Amino acid sequence: MDAILVSDLPVATKVQRFSEAQQRVLAHSAKARNLLTQTDLTEALEIASAPGTYKPKSPISTSAQARFASHFAEQNDNPRTRDVYLSNIKRFSAWLTTNGKELTFDTVAEYLDSVSKARQTRLGHLAALRKFHKWAIRYDQHYRDLFATKSSPLDGHTHARVGENAGESWTAYTQQEAERLHAAALANEDMDLADLIAFACFTGCRIEELGRIRRDTTLFDEAGQPVGFRVDDSKTPSGIREIPIHPALLPIYKKRLQHPQGATQALFPGNDKTKHGLRLNGLSQRFTKLKRKEGFGNKHVFHSFRKCTATLLHQANVPTLVIPFILGHEVGHITFDTYSAGPTLEQKREAICTLPFQFA
Repeated sequence: MDAILVSDLPVATKVQRFSEAQQRVLAHSAKARNLLTQTDLTEALEIASAPGTYKPKSPISTSAQARFASHFAEQNDNPRTRDVYLSNIKRFSAWLTTNGKELTFDTVAEYLDSVSKARQTRLGHLAALRKFHKWAIRYDQHYRDLFATKSSPLDGHTHARVGENAGESWTAYTQQEAERLHAAALANEDMDLADLIAFACFTGCRIEELGRIRRDTTLFDEAGQPVGFRVDDSKTPSGIREIPIHPALLPIYKKRLQHPQGATQALFPGNDKTKHGLRLNGLSQRFTKLKRKEGFGNKHVFHSFRKCTATLLHQANVPTLVIPFILGHEVGHITFDTYSAGPTLEQKREAICTLPFQFA
């Protein structure tokens, strides 16, 4: 009966049926020779029966992502950075599969446009994808077979260099602007925010670093008086450093030492349960409201205090090799970044004491 039915089919249909059968045989043969996994075989059979419905799947498999995550954990000790990178890789892979796109230069460009026009955001996504690409070319056979002999589809992309999408750097506060914001916080009776502003200006620390100052990171002299503190967790290895306490900051520091906050016994109150230890989200949001009320826009952020400190240190003729060790930046020379232990705490104290802030 089947033979009679087949013989009655149009020639074009017969050819199509034969082609499907031939592809099925080839797929099963490849499976038998261990050229296809069971998952690959299922996909191949689906393609054979309905080639018009086939959509490419991302070459960045979930198993490859998991193996890359293990590798990256051995290369980068910052959990926040790792999570951002892995999230960006996962997002791109899902986008390829959902849209049925192959991984090419054009699809990467299309993806970046779908994510953002902002230069910094695009560069952040590309950094994660390039990190995965470099690893996968070496250690993932499927990915290596696809791309080892080709130019990287992640290179050569352009991004805005002028205008609002160019990602101009944040603007530093002047000394007077910093003092005005501190006075505004005092006027709002927000002592935590006022003290946080003073700490930022007199130390040059990032807000997350200020949120992790504790008694057990405080440096004491022989008389038991606080003289500095350790930044024991930072976004880069060069950020791990010791900061002296400016004389004008000392009374505030000692007062806060007497009233530790939260489970971590930190100097500032915050949320100890936030991911990656970013405790001061609440204070950060209060600062955003304050600076907007004072007329500052998006180019002025809390990080702008750090730029203000750097500017004033520079203008005070502090030795240029001391400033990076206060701010936690790389110098850019192997002698100083790798071999030197950096300036002493006393040398950094002399630099810090040049800061002229006048906080009421």
